[in-house]
Order: sequence, then C-alpha cells, then structure tokens
Amino acid sequence: MLLNFRGTVEDIAKEKSAYLSSNDIFKLSKLEREADSLEDAISEIKNIKDIRLKFKEGDFRSIKKRVRQT
Repeated sequence: MLLNFRGTVEDIAKEKSAYLSSNDIFKLSKLEREADSLEDAISEIKNIKDIRLKFKEGDFRSIKKRVRQT
C-alpha cells in the first residue's frame, strides 16, 4: 500500500514539476521519508510476529531463564 502511495507521489511530482514550489517538493520528500519509516516499522513488526510463531510459550520461558542466568 505504501509503495503505491510513493509511486503516486512520484508520478504526480514528475507530471507537475513545473508547477511545484520548493515548499511542495520539500513536503513530498517528507511524505516519502515517512512512508519509508512506516514500511520499516511494518517490517519489524512482521519479523517479531514470525519469531514469536517459531517459538512455543515454553521455549520463551527457557530463553528467559537462560538470559537471567548469564
């Protein structure tokens, strides 16, 4: 979804570049950075979910015990 948004913003920027002020370009680049940050956050959440699915509750307990022992 965010990739489509970014593509749309880039397309608009290319089409309307003659009409964009430097402030508009700044706002578009800020939106792009925010979209990148959201994509990174979503990726991290998916990684955490994948890790949790790989372990059973008992496995988490044994890992916690090992961490406490070290």
